[in-house]
Amino acid sequence: MKGAPGAQSDVYNCLVSERRLTNVCRHTTYTISSGHLTSPKFPDVYPNRRNCTCQLSAPAGSRMRIGTAFLLVKSNEQCRDWLSLRVDSAPEVRRCGFIPHSEHVTGNTATVNFRSDSSEREMGFWIYFQGKWQSVGRIN
Repeated sequence: MKGAPGAQSDVYNCLVSERRLTNVCRHTTYTISSGHLTSPKFPDVYPNRRNCTCQLSAPAGSRMRIGTAFLLVKSNEQCRDWLSLRVDSAPEVRRCGFIPHSEHVTGNTATVNFRSDSSEREMGFWIYFQGKWQSVGRIN
């Protein structure tokens, strides 16, 4: 996915803590079974010109349950700021505007992308995920 000219673009695995909110633009790698991921500076307004991509993977033998606790990303006809989520090989789902919460999705891997342009800013997003052991093809 190509960002706006001059946008900071980062791809990495996420350091995610179960006990605190973790910025999607953080540059470290850890494996953890559950956590919270946010836009930069959440709950304050996110910075302009960011394009951050984070790869999440469920621990071996498990799947993740992912949901949006909060989303307020600038909304306009073209959706220039967004949060996108691609779970396993499913098509990318891109969101902007205000969504207080969402239905959960499940999978083994997820790619989270946050993008902001150079104009208006909002609070951003807060997503959570939890790994669960698989049992007969469903999440326990």
